[in-house]
Amino acid sequence: MSRILSLLLLLPLSMAMICYNSQAVNPSRESICEPEEVCFGEYFSLRHSHDASLVAHFFDRFCVHRQHCLRRGFLPEGRACLRLDQLDAAVAQTFRDKLKSERMDPNRLLHTRFCCCSDKNFCNRMDAKEIGKLFNVSVTTPQHQMLRAEGRKAKSQQNGSGGRERPRWWTVQTQTIAMALLYMARNILCLSLNGKTMA
Repeated sequence: MSRILSLLLLLPLSMAMICYNSQAVNPSRESICEPEEVCFGEYFSLRHSHDASLVAHFFDRFCVHRQHCLRRGFLPEGRACLRLDQLDAAVAQTFRDKLKSERMDPNRLLHTRFCCCSDKNFCNRMDAKEIGKLFNVSVTTPQHQMLRAEGRKAKSQQNGSGGRERPRWWTVQTQTIAMALLYMARNILCLSLNGKTMA
């Protein structure tokens, strides 16, 4: 009986997609997606502003709702990967605006690749080896991290955040929950102190 129960508990996990959740060149961190989600992978490269022979490579991978991919023309699987010029105009403009917000020039874009996939686990790998074969480039330095860090640092200084950037999971809902927990903890502490004073 216990064995059957264990199998039933593991069944939802076995049916869910397992995607890479990483901005590293060669990803290792993973996430178990929700049943309605698929794997998303993003890659783009930029020529350096002072030396066109230097190229910075950027990666991002995470779970995304299947409907987002369908609305943007990625799925079915025959169109799993698209270039920037193949994206919906509004989506493409959002991507360019994101680059500008991180102090990156969209005019220096060299290669782009956006993929939604659900055919197998970890299908959003897009590591240095795969990108090298696709675009005949060599990703050998952490240049992708340097330029992104510079852009985010400039943005955070402009916003007065002291160089700190909120992680992707930090949302308004998360902030509300955190504030509620702090409020409860403060009340418990006050009640405890009042009890000691009365005793």
